[in-house]
Amino acid sequence: MDVCCRCGTIITTSADLDGAASLAPFLCQALDVLLAQLHEVPKDFFDSALSCDNFLGVCLRALVANTKAGGRGVDAKVKRAVQKIRLHCLKVFAWDLERAALADDEDEDAPVIVDTSVGYAL
Repeated sequence: MDVCCRCGTIITTSADLDGAASLAPFLCQALDVLLAQLHEVPKDFFDSALSCDNFLGVCLRALVANTKAGGRGVDAKVKRAVQKIRLHCLKVFAWDLERAALADDEDEDAPVIVDTSVGYAL
């Protein structure tokens, strides 16, 4: 699932790419399976200290970010499948994946502020 969620620009190929078929049907099927599996996840899964930083949260945030970044190039069926996942996470887990994905981007590119007024001993 990690590969499907982090597929980057491949998610935007809704038409032929050098004669290759679109990956949209495959992605839609994979996302349908993911949604079905999310229905089995306990409501406190992303709040629990043991499971809050698992790979699934990272994957879902990447999926939403890639879909949003792809804009018009993302197949409409893929967008609908991602929207279903996003709405499920909002409804069941009270977790806004779109906001979480934006927060991830902001943290990654945030400037690092170093206080040079403090002397450091070597």
